[in-house]
Amino acid sequence: MHFAEAVEAFETQLQANQRSRHTVKSYRRDVEMLRRWLERERLPLGVASITPNTLLQFAASPACTHQENGAPRERSTIDKIKMSVRAFFTFLLDAALNPNNPSRVLKYRRGRERVPETLVDEESKRLLQTATDACGSRNAMILHLFLQTGIRLEALVSLDVDDVRLPEKRIVVRHQ
Repeated sequence: MHFAEAVEAFETQLQANQRSRHTVKSYRRDVEMLRRWLERERLPLGVASITPNTLLQFAASPACTHQENGAPRERSTIDKIKMSVRAFFTFLLDAALNPNNPSRVLKYRRGRERVPETLVDEESKRLLQTATDACGSRNAMILHLFLQTGIRLEALVSLDVDDVRLPEKRIVVRHQ
């Protein structure tokens, strides 16, 4: 199977499993990075011809480890690329579209090394008060939702009045 056909099948599988469009786009971007590298290296684009060694070479190459401007990628970004490639080849094996899974050799860290910085309670209160004073209660409520729920901006923007259920103290967030 040609690489482009395999990518299309993988994307269809992600969509069928109701992965968010952001996730689908991210996986595709990472797998396409591998395809472009294969082309630059003049390697075959048949998925069956990709070996574990080929994937290790890709993972060690600047195509994976550095951005297009030459700046090094974060380790977490490199891990995400490896996870995407592993998911791609695991799908191909599971769907009987490729006889083996050469990506088993790609290892990545499973946990987060960094914990994101968050505001302490006093900083959150001050931020909300400033937003209320400067922008009014509507915008302060939007900021409050961000601080307390971690909701994505797209999900927040798509909220309808019916999605806010005050008696139940609930907000219904639809998957995009």
